[in-house]
Amino acid sequence: MSLNSKTYVKLFNINQLLIQRHNLIEFDYALNVRKVNNRYSDMYTPYVLKLLKDSIRIRNKVAHFEPINESEFKLISTLLTFITATQYEDTPPEYNQCPHSRFPL
Repeated sequence: MSLNSKTYVKLFNINQLLIQRHNLIEFDYALNVRKVNNRYSDMYTPYVLKLLKDSIRIRNKVAHFEPINESEFKLISTLLTFITATQYEDTPPEYNQCPHSRFPL
């Protein structure tokens, strides 16, 4: 499996988690990231918000079939780790589950 396809899967999972967690109705990744950065910035650390912003550029490369390098893949992997590890007390338990995983987050 190429880095681009692995990155696409991780970006899809990040987008789905953002949609579920923040009740977003758009499936546009860049729009969802901007909404999270604007409306829910108090829920994430500045480092995670920076990773979210940087992930838009990588998502555009993946969408236009441009090759990505190992450091960009690691950035997306790190972002997914931070997003899935974040749990909120006010979030219902069903939103803390990744729909594409057998394991609870």
